[in-house]
Amino acid sequence: MSGFIEGEDRHQATLFPERLDDYVAEESSVRVIDVFIDDLDISGLGFKTQASDTGRPAYHPTTMLKIYVYGYLNRVQSSRRLERETQRNVELMWLTGRLAPDFKTIADFRKDNGEAIRLVCRGFVRRRVVWCLDEHHRVHYGSRSRTLHSVLSRSPSPPPRNRAELTLILNDR
Repeated sequence: MSGFIEGEDRHQATLFPERLDDYVAEESSVRVIDVFIDDLDISGLGFKTQASDTGRPAYHPTTMLKIYVYGYLNRVQSSRRLERETQRNVELMWLTGRLAPDFKTIADFRKDNGEAIRLVCRGFVRRRVVWCLDEHHRVHYGSRSRTLHSVLSRSPSPPPRNRAELTLILNDR
């Protein structure tokens, strides 16, 4: 006993909770990103959603978009840094379902869908929807209890479903 707080032995086996959900706070912005992106009709927003017939299957565009929106909100812009974050950041592991695309895949997605990514990120931030998560991690629009501080607003509404709705929201502000 040295009188100081000591960490655990790195070689000691521990049993972490098996669910990543246990590590992500209920008020975390990644929960809002998840619901926001899942509610979007990404084919209507201009994303290339056609899967290739040959080669290795691609990552779903919603997964890649979640990585970009997370990076946008957390000021992580480099595809190499986003790759590193998907491998070590628990919130991003939760958001992507433990998928970790390499930097080239991330960069190519940005190159192929740059305008649509910018449109979604701009709409997400400008609209600043107030969302509330209940104990079952369902989002309720307009509730003021358990507000996610990173996306506060006084005019709650559901997320846009297509490019036209998102453009109307952006032009409205």
